[in-house]
Amino acid sequence: MFRLQNLIQSTVRKFWREILVIALYLILTMIVLYPFSVLNMSTELIGDGGDGYQSLWNLWWVKRSTLSFTNPYVTDYLYYPYGADLYVHSLSPAAGFLTIPFQLTLGLVFSYNLIVILSFVLGGYGAYRLAYHITSDRKASFFGGLVFAFSAYHFARALEHMNLVSIQWMPFYLLFLLKMRQEKSFKNAFFAATFLILTGLTADLQYVLFLGLFTVFFVMYEFVSNKKQFGRFLVRLGILTGFSAGLMVFLLAPMISGFFTGKYDYAVSSPSDSVTLSADLLAFFTPNSHNLFFGSYTAGVISNFSSSPLFPIEGVTYIGYTVSALIAYATIKLRKTVKFWLFSSLGFTILSLGPMLHVMGFSSFTIFHVNIPLPELVLYYAFPIFRVPARIIVMATLCLAVVSAITLKHANGRIGRLKNGRFVCLLLLAIISTALIAESNMLPYPVVDDTSVPQFYYELAKMNSTFSVLDLPQTYQANNLYMYYGTVSEKPLVGGSISRMSPQNFQLLQAIPVIRQMTNVLSREALTKPTDIIQQNINLTNINAFQLLSTP
Repeated sequence: MFRLQNLIQSTVRKFWREILVIALYLILTMIVLYPFSVLNMSTELIGDGGDGYQSLWNLWWVKRSTLSFTNPYVTDYLYYPYGADLYVHSLSPAAGFLTIPFQLTLGLVFSYNLIVILSFVLGGYGAYRLAYHITSDRKASFFGGLVFAFSAYHFARALEHMNLVSIQWMPFYLLFLLKMRQEKSFKNAFFAATFLILTGLTADLQYVLFLGLFTVFFVMYEFVSNKKQFGRFLVRLGILTGFSAGLMVFLLAPMISGFFTGKYDYAVSSPSDSVTLSADLLAFFTPNSHNLFFGSYTAGVISNFSSSPLFPIEGVTYIGYTVSALIAYATIKLRKTVKFWLFSSLGFTILSLGPMLHVMGFSSFTIFHVNIPLPELVLYYAFPIFRVPARIIVMATLCLAVVSAITLKHANGRIGRLKNGRFVCLLLLAIISTALIAESNMLPYPVVDDTSVPQFYYELAKMNSTFSVLDLPQTYQANNLYMYYGTVSEKPLVGGSISRMSPQNFQLLQAIPVIRQMTNVLSREALTKPTDIIQQNINLTNINAFQLLSTP
């Protein structure tokens, strides 16, 4: 009886300790997302809109297709009447499915904001649990969670990419992969597979690829350094691979088949995209241009990065000088303890540089214009659908979170022996946590304070007849907003905005004279190639396009 009572008390203490950690991450999340407030969860949208409106439609469509028992990867609510194939679109089906109760009760905007907030809270907690498994030091592990969840990369993704902001399951996969190596139980293999699948269906398949690369690094390292019971580990690894791959193939069989048959050749990224959207070497040491304290000083440097003109978010790979100082200390003093995590972070950092080296926007050097090829070149040919090498920095950040925790544990061990050592350890944690957030923040964080939908779309929702809606102008950003409006009207849209538009979707829009003409004007093509909407070659233009669109 006495032992049972102690066990219950111990369990309760552990539970409330974990709740406290999660609560601290939540409090810090709301601070760094200021001026967003939980009081406005249903009316304000975290970020700057952009692709966020597209993600709102994604959540709505997964809910609608789930409740009507239809395939969420195929829709005729975009590019009506032909519809769209969403297998190569950033749909995030698990996010849409898991938020159905919140969508039905608290609304679409609330559900989106909840996903973003939980990515910080659970991302921090997951990295904390991973670091604690390695260090058994709660203070050091808490800081490790901050390094991962409050990174400059994560702040940039929260602006408008609901799929890429969802990094929260990745540290849990690493945690159970490590447990799978250390423990005989097969349950860790199933837990690891679950978090791998959640990563793919909540976030993005490219994150699954990154975790797969980490697994390869880990297996190679373990084979070389510690062959004890390696065979049994491979059995558990086989279970993990078979279970996760089997389920992913079952869910995404049409996509896999489409790549083999050439159906999705249009989704393959061009070499120029892979080069342009690579990390610049200076980006690792340059705070984001939206940073509260340093942004005004770094904007000029960042403007030279190759991704800046069109995709400034993609160039955010800043690691931070606080973390860099801990890395330097670990490299000098703790090489044997952190060597796997250091080498892994270095490997992912190099891969994020893309197929060739960029420095201050330049990719060719000397008077001979020499390019310096990098290992990611091989990765491009193996997985050409992933066009943004800079995103690989998320894995480097996770590895560096572990390095930071190990280093801080070492420092805490020395400080703890001093007089008032416990207080000094807490003070050190507070100082370096503040320094980290000061370096990586994007305060005041962008917020869309008006997410209202024009009354016109509510009137459309009342109409029971079958018809599609043509919103103008038809541009990428405008279509994102129209998709959000479409969640209210619940009527099919002639246009749309998806991650990879098929040639058929593009041809549909070009066949409609008013869309084609407006696209030309907005792209300034009309200034060099003026065309008259009346004087067109009817052999090239479908003059019955509007009649076609009204035909089921």
